[in-house]
Amino acid sequence: TTRRPWRLRALSQRALVTWLDERGLRWRADEPFAGAELDPPTTALLVQGYLLTLAVVALPLSVAANSRRHVLQGLVASERLFRQGFSESLVGMVLLRRCRDDAGHVLGGLDVVELNGVAARLLGEPEDHLLGTCWTARLGEGDQVLLAEVVEATARGRSAGWRGEVALPGDHGSRFLELALSPLPESVGPGMFVAQMIDVTARREAEERLTAQALQDALTGLANRTLLRDRIGLALSVLPADGPAATALLFCDLDDFKHVNDSAGHTVGDAVLVEVASRLRALLRPGDLAARPGGDEFVLLRAAVGPGEAEALAEEVIAALCRPVEVDGHAFVVGVSIGVVHGRAGSTAEELLRDADAAMYAAKAEGKRRAVVYFEAHREHARRSVRLEAELRRALAEDELRVHLQPVVDLRTGATVAAEALVRWQHPEHGLLPPATWLDVAEQSGLMPALGTWVLERACAVAAGWTGPEGGRPVTLHVNVSARQLEQQGFVDTVRQALDRSGLPPERLVLEFTETHLDEVSDGLLQDLVALRAAGIGLAADDYGTGYSPLTRIIELPLSMIKIDRCFVADMLEDVRARAVVTTLVRLGQSLGLEVVAEGVETAPQARQLIALGCGAAQGYLWSRPVPAEAFTPAVLRRPAGVPAARRALPAGVSPPASG
Repeated sequence: TTRRPWRLRALSQRALVTWLDERGLRWRADEPFAGAELDPPTTALLVQGYLLTLAVVALPLSVAANSRRHVLQGLVASERLFRQGFSESLVGMVLLRRCRDDAGHVLGGLDVVELNGVAARLLGEPEDHLLGTCWTARLGEGDQVLLAEVVEATARGRSAGWRGEVALPGDHGSRFLELALSPLPESVGPGMFVAQMIDVTARREAEERLTAQALQDALTGLANRTLLRDRIGLALSVLPADGPAATALLFCDLDDFKHVNDSAGHTVGDAVLVEVASRLRALLRPGDLAARPGGDEFVLLRAAVGPGEAEALAEEVIAALCRPVEVDGHAFVVGVSIGVVHGRAGSTAEELLRDADAAMYAAKAEGKRRAVVYFEAHREHARRSVRLEAELRRALAEDELRVHLQPVVDLRTGATVAAEALVRWQHPEHGLLPPATWLDVAEQSGLMPALGTWVLERACAVAAGWTGPEGGRPVTLHVNVSARQLEQQGFVDTVRQALDRSGLPPERLVLEFTETHLDEVSDGLLQDLVALRAAGIGLAADDYGTGYSPLTRIIELPLSMIKIDRCFVADMLEDVRARAVVTTLVRLGQSLGLEVVAEGVETAPQARQLIALGCGAAQGYLWSRPVPAEAFTPAVLRRPAGVPAARRALPAGVSPPASG
């Protein structure tokens, strides 16, 4: 450079001019150093310093510009993604702003700023109709208040948002939305929220159906046993520890409802139950509950009652259910037996249900179609039933039962023509127990089919060894049949098997079932009874005159005998109406070709009256009390020839009629 200074200078100046031209600058000769003679090293240093200064200044500016450009590009991309996600979301999205009045005061509602198509469909209006409107005003009244509190709490920093279900009322019922409401930063806008919505109406309805299935009776829509217990417990929990306030429970059981199912079918029976539920529901007041624990049982709960109020409600129930129920052109009358119990603070739901059930059975025992208020005696009866049931099962297993027999005499000849088999219980502690003290427990506990089968087989085995008086007809056996036995499938086969095992001829067996069971004979059982009758087995309507069966049932059923109830026989000498009933039944039997037996004859005047009326046979204490089977057989075999038992029992001068 020292050898050619002019060339470096010229080169440096040209390079500087070129560099300046590239940047739109101009070289001026009057600038500092323009005309100065600089040595090459100095010129190079100046140029390098100038360039370095430019680089130091330009580099941060370039970096800042690039960063800003990247930030702007990111914001644009983020906004594009948000817009795309907002509009194409599968859930309803709504941008909301707190409502303000004309004076600028903040209100509790939220206005729609923007929304997607899903939200518009959920709200049921076009998007352009919804923009600017108050979104919360479309919700249910309770939800409006709730969201106003949420918005206020969020604005004060006490809440970071809210999630839950809201109701959206409509012309065709409410729809339910699951809502997530979140506040947006103040930088987006003051009082801004974003709401995400999903329609959960179908899920809500499914949950309600499941709840209904868990807590409601499927047939009637009333509460089931689970909900009933819960509500009883709730009612008892709010009762004061002292005072007259009480909870009333009415346990209602329909009387003879089985007749409806057997005569018209279960479909009609279900329709009757639905109507009964409707009538009970009409008697409720706010706070009451009607439940159907099962079958033909209904329970009414009144959370708080005063003196006599529960009894008055029971009378209303009886009156409501005594009116005929019409189904498919048929009218059915279903009565009801009611057990009433008052619950106090400290009681439990199980105790009230148990006590009301015990009182209901007491109402059944007293004649049905009535209400009985629970007393401690009913609880003792229930305890007795539990104890007796266990002892009865043991008695059947350990052969503690005994067959006793009572003769049936021919009033015309005085001969014993039949014997009725009666069961007795030889209790190991209490001695011989008559059926009146325990037969009701056997009926309620479901032991009657087993008990009846045992009596039938044992009595047939005893009767097979009898031989009648020489030249007379063989003594027949009468065996009582309970309603439970008639309901039992295979009853006819049980009878045939008892005859086959014992060897007793079918014509020497008479099956007795009470008049109240006549209407319980289904079409299938009727055919079986016809077959039994065709085989020679007799069928008797016992306790006739005490029930409500129509006379047509006597014609429809293959009966061979009518047994007049003892209540008419006992009163016929003093009561004209009772005597008229006995007279009518005797003549009815004669007209239809049926044997007639009068029960409960205890005095000679009663026997004379029956003879005068033309009754053919009778039984009662006048001739003999029921005696053990082993004591009865010798009496039949060893009766003195030619001495009619009935004639010996009558006063002197009175003799049986010569003919029937």
